[in-house]
Amino acid sequence: MSSMTHHTIQQKATCDADVDLLSQNVDALNTAIDARAKEISILNDLQTGLISHRDRLSSQTAPIRVLPEDVLRIIFEAGFTDGRNRRSDCPLRHSMTFSIRVASVCKMWRDIAVHTSLLWTAIFVYLDRERSILGLRSLVQRAQSRKIDIAIEEPFEDCPLEPWILASGVVLLLV
Repeated sequence: MSSMTHHTIQQKATCDADVDLLSQNVDALNTAIDARAKEISILNDLQTGLISHRDRLSSQTAPIRVLPEDVLRIIFEAGFTDGRNRRSDCPLRHSMTFSIRVASVCKMWRDIAVHTSLLWTAIFVYLDRERSILGLRSLVQRAQSRKIDIAIEEPFEDCPLEPWILASGVVLLLV
């Protein structure tokens, strides 16, 4: 064997050993990366849980949560009255929207709002919306024995029923 061939074989062997060593290093790096990826995933899950827990605690200790129910009720009634006194095309709509929004914030606010009869004394009925008509009875019950102002919006032009027929249906629901 010539010295050149022997030298080439020796270079190939060295190169193969280098490739094997590099392959082992790449495999070790991939294993380390996979391990770190799992650790990062676990840390992300922990972070998400901690953020959620922090948000729950901060919402429970928010200043609005420590106000007594009677103070919240006064605030709700003031907001309702303010909406009713607004100069707009339909102040009843503003008041009713206010009441529904207050009752939608959280369970505590809903309980207070549902039992605050003043909030349900302004009723705006859309005659072309079945949901509006069906919910009317519960709104009237929430107003208890208070005087109720009702505004009825006529249906769209393509409604097959005359407005007076729909309005009489609303009156029947109230009786």
